[in-house]
Amino acid sequence: MSQITQYKKFKAELAVAETFEELRTIEAKADALAEFASKEKIGKELQNEWGKFRVEIKAKKGAWLEDKFPKGVRADRRVAPTATVEMPVTEHESSNARLIFNEPGLVNDAINKIIDDDKVVTPSSVATEVRKMLIEIQPSNSTFNSTNDNIEWAKWSWNPMTGCKHGCKYCYARDIANRYYTEFKFEPHFYPERLMAPKNTKIPKGKEDKPGYKNVFLCSMSDIGGEWVPVEWVNTLIDIMEKSPEWNYLLLTKNPKKYLEYKWPKNCWLGVTADTQKRATEAVKIFKQIEHPIKFLSCEPLEEKIILSENPSFHWLIIGGRSESSGMPAGQPKWEWVETLINQARKYKIKVYGKPNLKALPKEYPL
Repeated sequence: MSQITQYKKFKAELAVAETFEELRTIEAKADALAEFASKEKIGKELQNEWGKFRVEIKAKKGAWLEDKFPKGVRADRRVAPTATVEMPVTEHESSNARLIFNEPGLVNDAINKIIDDDKVVTPSSVATEVRKMLIEIQPSNSTFNSTNDNIEWAKWSWNPMTGCKHGCKYCYARDIANRYYTEFKFEPHFYPERLMAPKNTKIPKGKEDKPGYKNVFLCSMSDIGGEWVPVEWVNTLIDIMEKSPEWNYLLLTKNPKKYLEYKWPKNCWLGVTADTQKRATEAVKIFKQIEHPIKFLSCEPLEEKIILSENPSFHWLIIGGRSESSGMPAGQPKWEWVETLINQARKYKIKVYGKPNLKALPKEYPL
């Protein structure tokens, strides 16, 4: 069969191709023939046609991806995943799933591997394969960061994603991000190169049984429950937490309803920040719907008096003051607010942890 005949044949096949496997097969044949045409020094005009044809194939593959995965790949870590239901799009989700981890081509490669393994291409299967590939390609020298005295309940922090959209005036993390993260500032961003930290970090010898040395504050520079966070970011972190049971991962969010959407590993502690009564009420409402080994409420900064409902269904209470930031000065809660919380915790047998920045103490006189 002549080059021209083959070219026309492949053009006809491309016009009716519907599956990614068909497109990939045509592309492989076209690549082989184009290479042959180049080596045999077949007419320049025909070589140019082969080149245009290859571009056409890649464009149709791209269109196929956009059509099948227009809003990112759906997770299989959701409580009730449904492969045919699309995720809502946020401004930080790419319309092209291949860019969701800033790693162009991963979805394409994942689909190729699924086809090679004779498996079915679905959003869920692609999501799983992308996460595996993402972790495998990362550098192996990243580790956890040691925390300072302000986060003494966890000796480590790990920030594979940073950035937040809550806009809290008292946020000190925003100041840190704007100072040190010069490229992205406090805009949400995912760092695949940090994913090997759990594997690479070792507890110092002799500290294995010391409080806090197995505790990792996950996403201390962001909110894992933020509405802007793509599902695949969360799924990837869940996969890694599950595969590193030697660590306790402490999570904090101001959007606790997100906890209801995922299957969380037993070695993560589900925390909610409640600086006000409204947030505390919402947190307890969600906690009562979740069965999990450790749930905790972090009232830092404690900005007003908080009354817990009956049997609040969490295990640990953290109380703290307000650290200084560019948005607000340092501040302390009233002792009455602190005392009210501690008394309620004692009533419900909840453990209490006072942060180093909590200076509120009773100053009472007998007269």
